[in-house]
Amino acid sequence: MDDDSNDDSFYVIVIVVLLAVVLFFMPVLMWMYMDIRQTEIKVNKLVKKLEEK
Repeated sequence: MDDDSNDDSFYVIVIVVLLAVVLFFMPVLMWMYMDIRQTEIKVNKLVKKLEEK
């Protein structure tokens, strides 16, 4: 009986840790994506300016 409850608590801990990691990294990944998008937009504007000349 004790082994089963220990196994269940282990899986619960693993799931909670995975959720915590996902919730921590999602904003980081979103911030990186937004930063890359802003850089891409700036580069596109610069390319258009250079093409006009």
